[in-house]
Amino acid sequence: MAEDALFQVEYRHARRAALDEAIASMQVGAIEAVEALRSALSERSVNVRIRAAAILLEHALAANMQFNLDERLRALEEASGEGAPTW
Repeated sequence: MAEDALFQVEYRHARRAALDEAIASMQVGAIEAVEALRSALSERSVNVRIRAAAILLEHALAANMQFNLDERLRALEEASGEGAPTW
């Protein structure tokens, strides 16, 4: 039984490490994607510029909304005494 528990702990740790690495890779990709969109703002084609601008604005607004929701949730959790989840 103790071996199973130890295996589960080690498995969760390895799984979390793999997920962290994947997330870090996606973040690098996200930075490159934003750079590509920003570069497209200087393209000759007005359609390309407008589409790049629309995508940047859409995602910037969504990120801002998510940030605001996260802050509100954190404040509610602190006020309730629950605190943030420990996943």
